[in-house]
Amino acid sequence: MLQNPAEHEKAMLLFDSIIRKAPTFAEAYNKRATLQYMAGRFSESIEDCKMVLSLQPLHFGAASGLGLCYTKLVMYEEALLAFKAALRIHPGMKDIARVAAEIQIKLGREGSGEDADAA
Repeated sequence: MLQNPAEHEKAMLLFDSIIRKAPTFAEAYNKRATLQYMAGRFSESIEDCKMVLSLQPLHFGAASGLGLCYTKLVMYEEALLAFKAALRIHPGMKDIARVAAEIQIKLGREGSGEDADAA
């Protein structure tokens, strides 16, 4: 469905409508964040991920999505913090742990432990 740009916009309008009617429904923001990410609208996706986390602080999908958006925007410090938060919620996310380790290397923190308190 979402390969077609027209369908993508219809889905976006649907989630906008759901959010207007139920502004505390975290999953509507989460799905819209996913659509925003797929459309390359990373800043908008970040805002939706933050809203999800304000409503559902243990939503590991939103926390990891936040990190993915920050990574796309080359905001590695923020991405690392988001990924570490996601891993605190769900330590079994191996792909997110791998990406976080890669970012630590990019930031010159490989094995230094200096970021442990920052997350």
